[in-house]
Amino acid sequence: MLFGERIVDYMILVFTGGDDLAEESKTFDEYLSGAPKPVKTIIKMCMNRVVLFNNRTKDQIEKDAQLQRLLFYVNRVIANNGGKPFSDKIFSELKLEALKLHDEEKVIDNMRGQSAEQIAALKEEIYKSYNDQLTRITEMIEKKLIDTIERLEKDLAKEQAARLNYNDEIHRLKESLEKAHKGTAESDDKIRKLKKRLEKKTAESDDEIRKLKERLEKKTAELKAQGRQCAIL
Repeated sequence: MLFGERIVDYMILVFTGGDDLAEESKTFDEYLSGAPKPVKTIIKMCMNRVVLFNNRTKDQIEKDAQLQRLLFYVNRVIANNGGKPFSDKIFSELKLEALKLHDEEKVIDNMRGQSAEQIAALKEEIYKSYNDQLTRITEMIEKKLIDTIERLEKDLAKEQAARLNYNDEIHRLKESLEKAHKGTAESDDKIRKLKKRLEKKTAESDDEIRKLKERLEKKTAELKAQGRQCAIL
């Protein structure tokens, strides 16, 4: 981590653009729920110490509420860390270099038997050494910052890629479900048509049986009548 692991114990995340959320009728919680995973991770690491500021508001009550929320978290951070300020190796080194420069300036100012030119040359040499150290530390901070940004960008890219893959998978599942529904509908339609054909064939068969039965009964009656005539003769 850029400023050491303990930096999260002192972090308060301040979000601006509260007016934009108001225009979109979106709550702060809704906005955070859709934030990238790295942002959510940082919020969790700093124990949800987040504040939303509306910089355009004219409402003094809202302004005071925003400030009070920020001060509340500031006081909580102070209390949680026993009133001790944040310290890190980089900042400690900067502080030591500044103190060293101050002490060396005092030594030069108290030197005896040196001309103004010699004192000026010594001070210039000290300033150059300090500036070199400051440049080195600044470059180190910039490198750490760039590395951190690159890592966060990679994490964000992975998160976005995973989200795209997830969306693609959902799309494929929806297509499969639609095809299944379509297939089911087609199958139901085939079953319905077959059922109608079966009902029609059954009705036709029943009608044929009825007609055949009627013909049989008629023929039987005719044969019986002929039999009676033969008996009389």
